[in-house]
Amino acid sequence: GDNIITVVKKEKELEYLKGKYQIQYLVGNNYCDDIKNARKIGAIPIYVGGSPIVKRLMKKNEKIISHIEQIFEIIG
Repeated sequence: GDNIITVVKKEKELEYLKGKYQIQYLVGNNYCDDIKNARKIGAIPIYVGGSPIVKRLMKKNEKIISHIEQIFEIIG
């Protein structure tokens, strides 16, 4: 399918997009804004960063990358 990449910072905007599109992944570097919101909408979070704390909070099916270029390995 098509990949749409967007920057969303507000939970309300994310809910709006969820209503219009099937969101499979949510990419971000912040636990509260990105990882938790991905879980709320049923998307797989992709964490970009190196925080050992965030890495420990990630679940088994969730993705961790250190550089944004690695995103293509996951979403194709």
